[in-house]
Amino acid sequence: MTIIMPEDLTCAICEKESTQQVLISTNAMGHSDLDLRPPEMQRSTMHTWVQRCRSCGYCAPSIEEAIEGAETLLGEERYRKIRAKRSYPALARDFLCWSLLAENAGDLLEAGWAALHAAWVLDDEGKEKVAAECRGKAADLFIQAIKKRKKPCKSAGESELLVTDILRRCGRFEDARDMGLEGLDRMPRSFVEKLLLFELERIKEGDTGRYTVKDALPFLR
Repeated sequence: MTIIMPEDLTCAICEKESTQQVLISTNAMGHSDLDLRPPEMQRSTMHTWVQRCRSCGYCAPSIEEAIEGAETLLGEERYRKIRAKRSYPALARDFLCWSLLAENAGDLLEAGWAALHAAWVLDDEGKEKVAAECRGKAADLFIQAIKKRKKPCKSAGESELLVTDILRRCGRFEDARDMGLEGLDRMPRSFVEKLLLFELERIKEGDTGRYTVKDALPFLR
């Protein structure tokens, strides 16, 4: 069961109050996508994952907490440019603003997740081209983080599996193949290994489609 409650929160940047939708509880039943997007009901709570101050436009998981450097970045053209992209749904813009703020603060993992969440929003809107662009950004951020020994997933090969799927989904097949092979070199547990092999088969076919763990199950036997 999903419970969402409105709360009046004070922005850490401009100190103005606004009403935000806060997720109290939810559940997930079924299989996640291979890029870790959760199944329902959690899937439909994305609008609670990022908050936007209605006064200054600050975007973060909680507007009550300031991301380092946010006050300066909000006044810069690169931030205002994202907010002005009316061809993007408002929620996708919020995630991209959060991504930029996190990247500016040096938190590459948080920036990567926020960019990927923007791609999920754009998927739902049928905006495949810009969703692919957001995935490319997410992949690049995760790759940078991995090089600094900060991985989005804990177990061996899982981070590479995640990035492989993201790269495949945005059509960067050569990069995806290299990342998939790197994941296999990590000697992951059998389940992850088979998912990486599934990804490599999809890459060989030039397939950019969305798959869940359930879709890959026949391949795992």
